[in-house]
Amino acid sequence: MLDLPGLEQAEQVIVNGFPLRHLQPITPGQALPPQVLQLPGWRVWLARRDGVPAAAGYTYDGGNAVGIYWLATLPEYRSAGLGRAVMNAMLAAHPDRIATLVATPAGLPLYQRLGFEPVSTAVWYLRTIN
Repeated sequence: MLDLPGLEQAEQVIVNGFPLRHLQPITPGQALPPQVLQLPGWRVWLARRDGVPAAAGYTYDGGNAVGIYWLATLPEYRSAGLGRAVMNAMLAAHPDRIATLVATPAGLPLYQRLGFEPVSTAVWYLRTIN
C-alpha cells in the first residue's frame, strides 16, 4: 500500500504520463486526493524503475467488478514492461473480479494481449474552467 509520498509520486506519473494537461502544472492532491488512501475499495499502484517513479494507475473494487483507471507510463519508460507489470499486479490482486477499463489507443494493444475485449465505444469530452 502506498503512503502519502507514494500517492503524490503516482499522481505525478499519471498527470504527466497521459498527459492530463488540464491538471498541469500539477498540484498534489488535485487528481488523487489523500483520502483515496483510506477509502474502501480504492488502491493506487506505482512502479519504479531504478528507484524512479515510472508507471502508475488506480483501481476501485466495488465488490462485483474492479475498475482500472488512469494507467500511465512516463514517456521515457515506455516499452519497458512497466505498464504491463502494474496491470498484472492489479489483476492478480483481484483474481475473482471482472475487470473493466476505458482504453486509450496507446494502451489498447496491452489490454488486448491481457484478454480484454471491447464491449462499447465512446467519445469523451472535457470542459475546463479557466
